[in-house]
Amino acid sequence: MNSFAGKPLMVSFAESSLYKCNDCSMLARHPVLTEAQYNELYAASDADVWSSNSLQLRKDQKIARSIIMSKYQNCCSVLDIGCYTGDLLASLPDRFSKNAVEMSENASRVAASKAINIVGKNLYEIDTDFKFDLIVAIDVIEHTVNPAEFLLYLAGFLKPNGAILISTGNADNWVWQRTKNKFWYSSFYEHISFIGQTWLEAFCDDNGYSVINLRKFCYAELNFKSFIKAFIGMVLTIFGFKTQRFSNFSKDHFCFLIKAKNLTELN
Repeated sequence: MNSFAGKPLMVSFAESSLYKCNDCSMLARHPVLTEAQYNELYAASDADVWSSNSLQLRKDQKIARSIIMSKYQNCCSVLDIGCYTGDLLASLPDRFSKNAVEMSENASRVAASKAINIVGKNLYEIDTDFKFDLIVAIDVIEHTVNPAEFLLYLAGFLKPNGAILISTGNADNWVWQRTKNKFWYSSFYEHISFIGQTWLEAFCDDNGYSVINLRKFCYAELNFKSFIKAFIGMVLTIFGFKTQRFSNFSKDHFCFLIKAKNLTELN
């Protein structure tokens, strides 16, 4: 049975394929569900689907935290979109004001128990008077139908000199380009849009943003055994012998910090 956010699907998903935009290189799944259907599925998700199952942060959360700590030495108000159980926010020092949006009722309760202020379930329902120094979205933008509209909407919640930090799969990754819709990151039904550095550069040029920091990284924690397994899985997938959600061994993710060009440098 197919699953969504770790739970068996109670709705029927039509077979979908990935389509590539020739202008910006974004990959998009089609067909997709309605917004109401997605919201219902996210709200019912469990509180351990996207956790690291350990006391440590996931690889993408570690990268994001490193960027945050290097750029923000003073007090800072943070909004984490899709904070899940709040692991990233909880790892930040007390000088940060920790706020979040989370659809999963189960995960939201866990995050709130970590002294995180849950400002709403849905980004599009929270008070637009809220303003933040930094907005973070880790493994979220790939869940949106229109990544550009998502980023521009986030910008409306920024204070002067505010910035947006995003981490997601890198659709420009060379393994992804060869395995196409068999690539592990595009095999999850909840992932519907995929961007890369080419898309990011086009977005910034079109909308007056600058990239302050960008790091490419391998999502999986690799050792020799997992590297060999991933490599064999990739080869088999490329030649059509096997469809496998293998853990990648290349820099299949990227994390970037952006802000409007007319703003001054971060502290």
